[in-house]
Amino acid sequence: MEMPAKEDELLRAEPESGTCRVICYRPRHDLTMARMDHPVIERVIETWRQEYSTLGSTDHINHAQIFESRGLMMGCSNPHPHGQVWANSTIPTIPANEARLQKAYMQKHDNCMLCTRICSESLKRTDKFSFRTLPLLPWYRSGRQLLNLAVKPDAIFAVNDPVALGVFLYIQDYGIAIPDEIALVGFSNNPNTELVSPRLTTVKQPAFEIGQTAAGLLLQTFKDAPEQFENQTITLKTELIIRESS
Repeated sequence: MEMPAKEDELLRAEPESGTCRVICYRPRHDLTMARMDHPVIERVIETWRQEYSTLGSTDHINHAQIFESRGLMMGCSNPHPHGQVWANSTIPTIPANEARLQKAYMQKHDNCMLCTRICSESLKRTDKFSFRTLPLLPWYRSGRQLLNLAVKPDAIFAVNDPVALGVFLYIQDYGIAIPDEIALVGFSNNPNTELVSPRLTTVKQPAFEIGQTAAGLLLQTFKDAPEQFENQTITLKTELIIRESS
């Protein structure tokens, strides 16, 4: 196959500059961040702030992502608690869309979207959190309407664990007991589901097998002629992990 003379609009290669840093929290391998002392956690968060500020002032850096990486599924090579900072010149799609929408909100309302959201939330949760932070977790108007019904639902099955954790906090703010009044179930078995009380019931999805199966199909497509490829529906088993929230 001959390469097209002019630039191919479908297959493009561009250089990307950036940096990756590793932040080791503690030398003990049996700790997670949730089990570290508060002064140590404060130092970790201060390190996050310093790295974000330093990288943000670098000319060629336009986005910095701070996250934790642990577990074999993530390909984690360091067993002790640590995090990473990925900073690069290109803003990823999701943060770029979020920035675009927040900018549009600012132009329309002359106020930042997150500031409006914080003011609309009940601030009674803030005494549960240190470092003067207020968590903003997803919870939708339809969910609020459910909790305002005369006959409330017996249970809520969230689309994923982050949404379930947002529901979790909102239900607790309403003074509703979990699971006595409303049972709650998430999906994906996020590690944070075991850090709340009561611990969250969830559905564990076979993430490793999903990636392995998808990679196998992709490699098979490379071997076969493209016109021979057929759409396939593959069902992998999940596991219901029952905890105290249901």
